[in-house]
Amino acid sequence: MNFETLETRLTGLTGKELAALGAGEASFRECLAAAIGAFLTNMTKHPGGLPYTFGLLTLPVMGNTSWGDVKSARKKNKSIRFQGDRETRKVLLTYYYCPEQYRRNDGKKRVVLMSHGFNSVSTFMLRYWRNYMELGYDCVIFDQRGHKKAADYLCTMGGREAFDLEQIAKFLRQEYGADAIVGIQGESYGSATAYLALPDTSRYTDFTVCDCGYSNMDELARWIEKLLFFYPDKEVLARLIDKMSLAAGFKFSDVKPIRGVRDCPANYPLLMIHGGIDFFVPTHMTKDMYEAKEGKKQMKIYPLAFHALSQALYRKDYHDLVQGFLKDNGFD
Repeated sequence: MNFETLETRLTGLTGKELAALGAGEASFRECLAAAIGAFLTNMTKHPGGLPYTFGLLTLPVMGNTSWGDVKSARKKNKSIRFQGDRETRKVLLTYYYCPEQYRRNDGKKRVVLMSHGFNSVSTFMLRYWRNYMELGYDCVIFDQRGHKKAADYLCTMGGREAFDLEQIAKFLRQEYGADAIVGIQGESYGSATAYLALPDTSRYTDFTVCDCGYSNMDELARWIEKLLFFYPDKEVLARLIDKMSLAAGFKFSDVKPIRGVRDCPANYPLLMIHGGIDFFVPTHMTKDMYEAKEGKKQMKIYPLAFHALSQALYRKDYHDLVQGFLKDNGFD
């Protein structure tokens, strides 16, 4: 197989399409860049996710929620459907109801919707539940696109996921009632999804807490470009990855969660959290989005935390931070 044929097979693009993007003559170097681009775009389309048991087994290590908390909670599954612009989306929601010892007797319902990270698993988000459970909150988890039971839906790194989150939030508001307290907690890609959805989810929810979310997918492309030191023209590589990602119905460069933050209502409370040594999603992204948010907002940077490890390393402070945020805004 010659280099031209291999490059076409890897990218799904013809020689003319590659030339229009500025790619050079087919060679080993060009094919290697195409192979890495193919790996990245294929990974994002169908990440798969970790086993459900992983999320449960790691609870004592990664969060404040205990196995006993989860075991004592009443659990229920419910499927919902909604129509998007391209497809009908079916989502399986798993409810964990607040254990009796923490349930409030004030007649007010409370629920937090958890939005998990990339190549993670919905049960992993249960590690955050204790921060809400102690204030009487139920918890709802679900599989993001491309993960576990939602593997048939292409992952778009937040692009279409934002609409999914809006529809789930709308459903929970209708189910729990107008007087209920409904919130969202996200992590990484799940936080980016929550940021993107803010202009719409803010109509159905009362608050959002986001941990280590990215502000735009361009940053990820730039990070990859730094690794590809052998490829001299980084602009060509960025255009190549963008073009290849279109097979999933989106472009990396179009996924900009910071736009959702800018368009979030000023009176909507948003808590933004990040690790200070996060080399996967740069810490400055949360700082940028904090500056972009008008009105009610709060930010916390945990100096020694890597990606998605702020709660694991700062358990008590993280617990107190979230509960303080809820209490300050009247959501306890």
